[in-house]
Amino acid sequence: MNFLLVITPTQFMIIILMSVAAALPASIILRRLGFSGWWSVVCFIPALAILFLWYLAFTRWPTAETANAPNP
Repeated sequence: MNFLLVITPTQFMIIILMSVAAALPASIILRRLGFSGWWSVVCFIPALAILFLWYLAFTRWPTAETANAPNP
């Protein structure tokens, strides 16, 4: 049996909208933490996303370093 995966234009638009709905908040949060917003692309690769969350949990955040710096 051959199964052909056909995605209709409506399904394609739903996939795009859901992808943006996942990546946009991740990008905003990452930029607030001082990281590049492009790291939000990682959220689409599950195994890599878990590794990145572990990295994010245990690394020094760039914004935390500037918050602790003395004011000149």
